[in-house]
Amino acid sequence: MEEYAARNSTLLEKGELVLYPELHEKMLESIEEHDTTIRKVALSILDKIVTRESFPKVAETLIHMSRNHGNSDEYIRTFLSMAELNEYSMIEDFGWYLLSLADLAKSPNSKYSAHAQTVADQFVDITGRVEAVRGYAVSVAHILIIGGGDSDAEASATGNAEGQSGLATVAPCILQSLSWIIGEHHKYFEESKSFVDLVELLVSPAINSLPPSTSVALLWAGIKLFCGYSEREDVTEEQVRTT
Repeated sequence: MEEYAARNSTLLEKGELVLYPELHEKMLESIEEHDTTIRKVALSILDKIVTRESFPKVAETLIHMSRNHGNSDEYIRTFLSMAELNEYSMIEDFGWYLLSLADLAKSPNSKYSAHAQTVADQFVDITGRVEAVRGYAVSVAHILIIGGGDSDAEASATGNAEGQSGLATVAPCILQSLSWIIGEHHKYFEESKSFVDLVELLVSPAINSLPPSTSVALLWAGIKLFCGYSEREDVTEEQVRTT
């Protein structure tokens, strides 16, 4: 495999190498190898040959491996690098991709990952670029911050079986981005039943255990969310006071 990469590195970089259909499958098998060299070469080749059609399956495999392998960062790096290629040209469904970022954000390995900041940046970048998914982005941010939910989808997005809030399980830099999404796009927040819980968490003393920049972002989001909520036409003055 190393010989293959060396012989064809120029063609791979230019995208001019004729690829066999089974090459993707072979590389997906090889990234699970225990041999570090084989694994790194396979990831490098996969990064060069991934297509828009194959990306969802490749992404699923990389996220799975990042959860179950000791050196998760190499899988996370490859996944994020593929996704942002040519301004996210690999992604057809941005809602799916936000959920994939949520899968990384809730993973214990990601909290201490060298690529946590990239995950955080992509959350904000995609939310800003793709207006159609902003409502979904607010929902994902809400679920990740507040913690475990009742539905399978919420449980999948949080991975929080013990009831801890995201303040304890999500990397501070990612929390900061999620806070920005909620504060900046609070008009998309529709879950009035959990509104009070979220605001209380965002301004609670628990945020003081986080880095100052993160706690300030959370507090800012809580204030903006509350102010936005109080201005809504479907909210009465009495509801604002009780909140």
